[in-house]
Amino acid sequence: MAVGAHKFRVPQRAAWLVEPPLPCHRLYSVKISTSVTLVPVEQASEPARSTLLAGISALELAPDQEGFVGEPWPMAEKALDDPRRHLFAIIVPGPVLKVVGMGILHVGAATDTSWPDDDSAVLLRGFLIDRRAQGLGYGTEATMAAVELAHSLVAELQLPALGVVLSVDERNVAGQHAYRKAGFMDRGRHLGGRSGPRRILYSPFPQPVTSTFIDVPDRVN
Repeated sequence: MAVGAHKFRVPQRAAWLVEPPLPCHRLYSVKISTSVTLVPVEQASEPARSTLLAGISALELAPDQEGFVGEPWPMAEKALDDPRRHLFAIIVPGPVLKVVGMGILHVGAATDTSWPDDDSAVLLRGFLIDRRAQGLGYGTEATMAAVELAHSLVAELQLPALGVVLSVDERNVAGQHAYRKAGFMDRGRHLGGRSGPRRILYSPFPQPVTSTFIDVPDRVN
């Protein structure tokens, strides 16, 4: 899919919280709980897309995350310029809409994490929860929802992938625990990590896929 959102200019003071009342745009999303929703950025038209991107640009890493994951906005920009990378925002709907995280579903790239082939799994990369929203259970729920979102993407693009693969730094014990809690299984060791060895984790697609529509404000205050 062609994505033109890379022309979006990051606000100097992007808002982490988006306060209503604002005009809304209806977006496809995947939701598996009442507390977290994943919204594919590429399916959002303007000005809703800019709302999501502003929230992503404002995400912050915790100090102990900096060695394990890249900076949010550069990863998002790279995804917007690559049609194989499908960027999604993790949001918490409610009276005040929060963009609490992001992730990227990268098709045809599973071997980047030492998976034996590129086609049997979708690579989940650039996945993170904002430091201000950690410890609330969003990470586990969003990880489970990302598998469902990948399943929807594979069905839409008619790809042969049967699950999702990712890699996590061996030193990131908390991250490994969260992924395993979300149903991922250890499939070995990846030695190509930028900061050292990583564990390869895999989750097969669930049945069925649950989709819904949500209202996302069109702009950031």
